[in-house]
Amino acid sequence: MKTLLTLVLMAMVALALPSVWAQADQSQHRAVIETPAQRRHVADPTAKVYPSPVSTAGVFPISIGLIPPAQFPAEDWDVMGLRLNIFVGQHNNVGFIDLGVLGNLSHGDVMGLEIAGVWNQVAQNAQAIQIAGIGNHVLGQFKGLQFAGVVNYGNISADVLGLQLACANVAGGLEGVQIGLFNRAEEVSGLQVGVINMTRNMSGLQLGLINIISDSNVPFMIVLNAAF
Repeated sequence: MKTLLTLVLMAMVALALPSVWAQADQSQHRAVIETPAQRRHVADPTAKVYPSPVSTAGVFPISIGLIPPAQFPAEDWDVMGLRLNIFVGQHNNVGFIDLGVLGNLSHGDVMGLEIAGVWNQVAQNAQAIQIAGIGNHVLGQFKGLQFAGVVNYGNISADVLGLQLACANVAGGLEGVQIGLFNRAEEVSGLQVGVINMTRNMSGLQLGLINIISDSNVPFMIVLNAAF
């Protein structure tokens, strides 16, 4: 009798295993596509989620420059330490303190603190606090805080995870908060506060004079709009 029960249990486990593995695969797949940009990429595989990486000539701890190419080291180097741009500097990957009187430009990734009198621009991904007199522009995924006098502009095919604060804020996917006169993102998980707030898909709140959630049962509201 005990042998029979053992065989029955073994058969039940064998039958259940394929279902368990399938659920595990689905769970892993969901984890891979958890961000709005990755979901858009799955829906349209031709969409470019992040810019392609670029190669580097080496790493240097400090950089000083006037305007490219009048800078040291050359722009295909990484700067990991302090980058001081008298006017404008351009390098590959940059961390951890990036200061520019006019602008900070990067071919690769940026991590740390970026402060520019006019403009910060990152060609790939950034995990940073960005402060600029005019604007911040990140082509890849951004994690952190963006403060600008005029605009924070993210690539429509990438995500912003954190806070954008400027007169105008634009992102592909937003997981966090946008505060400005004009806020726009393809997908929002969080909060938009402004005069005009626009998104296609929303999981959160909009507070403003004009609030638009185009893929919603209530696509337009004044003062407050929400979708979950």
